[in-house]
Amino acid sequence: MHRTGTGPSRLQAVLRFGTTERVLDLGGVSGAWRRSVFPLGEHAGATLTEISLRVLPGVAITAFIGRIGVTNPVMTPPAAPSGLQVEQVSRTGATTASARLTWTRSPGAIRQYRVYKWTGSERIFLGGTANDAYFVPAIPLGSGETAQIEVEAVSEAFDVSPPARTSVTGTP
Repeated sequence: MHRTGTGPSRLQAVLRFGTTERVLDLGGVSGAWRRSVFPLGEHAGATLTEISLRVLPGVAITAFIGRIGVTNPVMTPPAAPSGLQVEQVSRTGATTASARLTWTRSPGAIRQYRVYKWTGSERIFLGGTANDAYFVPAIPLGSGETAQIEVEAVSEAFDVSPPARTSVTGTP
């Protein structure tokens, strides 16, 4: 799990198997947390001796590393929560609204659910919970505007489900 500032990333993960080095590009334009997964089957039987991070030279970079892990077998993402609904919407200001969301839990061991507003070009993190309901106190939302809301399940191994989606319309 990693997050870099906006713009192209120059962050790499470097794995060493004895004297063999494998460089994994964590690039892409980011700004949001993302999970990078790389199959290592070609190194079966070899001993992983080192994991490091490399920042390529150039302009300044900001990077946050949330978790590094090696798993066998490859993890499978949990199922998306189902039945996502908006139970209540209230205007809290000229440009914000609050909402109570509920859903049916994903099967299996789930660590948390993350709630986002989708703007069409970026996801804005609104909060997280271990429960099957969440009160969002401040959704950026003008009067009459509709916001797309996404809820994703996160497994104990931090694998992320596809999002469940619904919409919230700001009341006048």
